[in-house]
Amino acid sequence: MRFLDYIFYRSTRFYKRWGESHPEISGQFIVWFCLGSFIISIINIFLYVRNIEVQHYKTILIVVCIPLVIICSLVFSSRRYVRMHERWKDEKCQGVKGWLVFGFVVMSFVIYCITVNYKP
Repeated sequence: MRFLDYIFYRSTRFYKRWGESHPEISGQFIVWFCLGSFIISIINIFLYVRNIEVQHYKTILIVVCIPLVIICSLVFSSRRYVRMHERWKDEKCQGVKGWLVFGFVVMSFVIYCITVNYKP
């Protein structure tokens, strides 16, 4: 959970510096996107290994994404951001850690695209 907290903190901080009016919502979206893409990728790999054909793929997306949106909305809030800011405001190597978070978000998207579009 601490890794997700850090992703939320860094993405919210990024959008806050850009002057967005509600950066916590953008941070929630980033965490939701990363979690959702990894869970769906794992499901796709499982379906591929078991050679299971899915007729209604949108149902899987809905079943995975709706609970994640609700959980991210409840767990990651502006109060939580303030607590995280107090914990990580004086961290070292901010630039490197920021690029690692960015790389994680990009890799989430890449892995999702590969597993969704891969058909033998």
